[in-house]
Amino acid sequence: MEKHATRLLAFLCLTLACGGPAVAAPVADRAQYDIQATVSLEPASIVGVATVLFTNHSDETLRDAVVMLFPNRFSAENETTDLVRPMIHPKEEFDAGGMSLTEVLDDGYSTTYETAASATTGTAVRIAIAPLEPGASRRLRMRFHTTVPHRFGGFGEFERQLTLIGGWHPYLAALGDDGEWQLAAPPPLADFQVTLAPAAPMHIALSGHFGAGTRSLRAFVPAVPYLSLIAAPRLLKATRRVGDTTVTLMVRPQRFSHRVVTGPDEPGLIMDAVEQILTDRPAGVPAPPAALMLIEAPLRMHLIEAGEGMVIFSDRLYQALGPLRAFHRAHLAQGVYRELLRGTLSAREPSRDYGWVGEGLAHEMAHDHMASVEPERRLFADWLSMFDFLAAVDRFEKVPKIPFVGSYFDLIPTDDPAGDRIMTFNGARPPGRVIFSKVRDLVGAPPFREMLDICIAQPSPFRDCADAHFPARDLDTFIDQWIAPYPAVNYWIESVEFNQRDGEGFRTDVAVRRESSRAIDEPVTIRMRTVGGAEVDLKWNSQGEAALLSQKTDRRVYQVYIDPDEELIETRRSDNSWLPDLEFLIDSADIEVSSTEFGFGASAVARVHHEYRRDLALTAFYTNRGVGGAFGPRFHFGQPIDPTLFRHNLYLYYSLVALDSSFDDPAQPAVATSGNTAGLGFRYDYTDVFYDQNPSLQRRLRLHGDWYDGAVGSDFDFVTWGYEASLVAPLFTRRTLVGLQLINGFSHAAGGSVVPIQSLYSLGGARSIRGIGFGDFLGRNLLVVRSELRQSIFPEINWNLQDIVVLRRTQFRAFVESGNVSNSAGRIYDPRDWAVGVGAGFGLIYDAAGFFPAVAYLEIATRVDEDLGDIQVLFGTKQPF
Repeated sequence: MEKHATRLLAFLCLTLACGGPAVAAPVADRAQYDIQATVSLEPASIVGVATVLFTNHSDETLRDAVVMLFPNRFSAENETTDLVRPMIHPKEEFDAGGMSLTEVLDDGYSTTYETAASATTGTAVRIAIAPLEPGASRRLRMRFHTTVPHRFGGFGEFERQLTLIGGWHPYLAALGDDGEWQLAAPPPLADFQVTLAPAAPMHIALSGHFGAGTRSLRAFVPAVPYLSLIAAPRLLKATRRVGDTTVTLMVRPQRFSHRVVTGPDEPGLIMDAVEQILTDRPAGVPAPPAALMLIEAPLRMHLIEAGEGMVIFSDRLYQALGPLRAFHRAHLAQGVYRELLRGTLSAREPSRDYGWVGEGLAHEMAHDHMASVEPERRLFADWLSMFDFLAAVDRFEKVPKIPFVGSYFDLIPTDDPAGDRIMTFNGARPPGRVIFSKVRDLVGAPPFREMLDICIAQPSPFRDCADAHFPARDLDTFIDQWIAPYPAVNYWIESVEFNQRDGEGFRTDVAVRRESSRAIDEPVTIRMRTVGGAEVDLKWNSQGEAALLSQKTDRRVYQVYIDPDEELIETRRSDNSWLPDLEFLIDSADIEVSSTEFGFGASAVARVHHEYRRDLALTAFYTNRGVGGAFGPRFHFGQPIDPTLFRHNLYLYYSLVALDSSFDDPAQPAVATSGNTAGLGFRYDYTDVFYDQNPSLQRRLRLHGDWYDGAVGSDFDFVTWGYEASLVAPLFTRRTLVGLQLINGFSHAAGGSVVPIQSLYSLGGARSIRGIGFGDFLGRNLLVVRSELRQSIFPEINWNLQDIVVLRRTQFRAFVESGNVSNSAGRIYDPRDWAVGVGAGFGLIYDAAGFFPAVAYLEIATRVDEDLGDIQVLFGTKQPF
């Protein structure tokens, strides 16, 4: 023991002698790191030596130590969607990162190590050590080499800036009391003495410490779970004095950026916001330190990261439309308060709770701040409720396909869907605000708030304080179940016995049930709605898998609803009410414009609330051929693409169209048709596309058939049928996409009738051969083969127009399309008669309102199989196929 104490004393003396702003002395029961490394931007890497002195605080003798190699999380590509990929990979192409150990010494002696079994392959190594008794200490020395991937987010290089929010050096896993190393736990709190040598002149920020030029940066950083490191050739610095605090704001020099926005620039807006965040901070938030550093980084999925000594914010923090900017500001406040609370929490919270307690408390404080400075502001849920009559908004609420999801939605099962944050990459725990919401629901909102006001300033850990405040509740066990990965859970109503006579009132019995991927307890609200508008709420503590609840009411109950305020995170909500809720929504609306055509269509649906497998749809449209609509049921089935979309979709309908008698066929100028077409039809669609703005791998198939007859109100008797099949796939890389589409359609008149010219297939137009006028060539049968090359153009740009539209990057497009239309089915397959259209243009990949990714295109096309045709201009806001 004397030998270990001597080693510890020597290490402490070394760290104190190395200089750097020490805000707290090392604590012996935390691991002590001494890291000496060289930082390089070209290639993006860190090479160095990490020495860690640790104590065996378990009850067992240790014969190995587990060291985490976080960068190996980036050694293999995780499956990503077309939405997420551009938020991770700057050129939509995977670039590997990793860490290797080139030497490991156990108290000066060479030792062996091997990869440990881990949920995240390659991120843990097990090092053989000499037996280490309980209470004894040991020093490991590891020589390491870290390769930084070209990547957005908390661990990567972009435009020669390294953003490494933890894990750039090897670190010890958390050690349990049973002597087992906890590979799925967040990194434990530790003290760090760091010396960083730049390989070339650069600016380096390390957890609140800053160095510039070629001199080494030396810093002591106590009581943090990880070190945040940002390095770049140059960072622009601005400072402002706020009370006794000097706020330093460091931003990246902008490239390929153009801003057409009235008002202050982004750094000025951020400084103003930070000043108010510090000045109007809620009670309980500690006073800011003498220096506060905020630094910009190319974050695309998260607005704010805890820098453990500095606040790291996205370079798109304030690139949002005015009403949305308040949500970004709230997240900035959360990041600032998280930093102000850091010293208090690191002094009292155990490592397992430090992260989620800090996030949860900072979120609560940020909410209080925003309520104080903008008391009339709407929550994001309020905005959604204003537009919940739109099916797109309804689907968006269930599956928000946007960046910075955590800034708009509080109740999400994980804040790390890509698994690239050091605190959660090895265990997708829910964010702290979700855990706080579970405790709030359990004890009630006013008691929870009272407890929070007391516990935020208490020196005891949050859990101990909460337990003392609610001695009748086993909050410790309750919290334990929620700091694990969020379960897949579904509640439903099994049966209801409405309005049984009970004296002068009515008694209603309801059986509710839960299915969960693991055992959980959580409070659930059951609401009974009575005739006359009164509502009665019951609480099920959700212990066990089922419950039978009974309630007497003065008036008759007509509906029972589980979780009416949607405070739970469920996999399915359509079975939460009986009788079911019906809703009416406006579904898709399409506008089609080109040099030769115009069309507008919209649809409305009626369905059970949250039910996405079936509905009734009414479609209305207007084109230069006629005006009309269709009505019928839709069925969605098969493997889900997401909770609201399915691979198989069937629409059965009755349609009625008033034909535009002015529409003509250039090949038959004397022929005109007028009247109505009415008939029965179907559309079957198969799709596997999760994100249809710019899919890199797409398969679609549509089969259609329509029967028009006088028996159902048609002035013409004929049938049409056909199919459309399309494929989009990458050509060697996701930056280069090839699309193919085949369209084949047929129609046939019956009983001596004709196919009206308005119902004939068109050879040209945005949906057939571009470069040929929409009404130039018409016929009863159609074959079109379309091909398109889409080439993404980098680097990314940021052209901002009043925060309404922010152009992010462009895509060059070229296409060749060919086929024929004829009244003879056989002739459409003869290549000698095929027309050919070619064209080129640009896809514009932009953010609408600064936060919603979208695609538009602008193209020119012409016919080339004959003399050069007219130039056709096309514009659209959806992929042509």
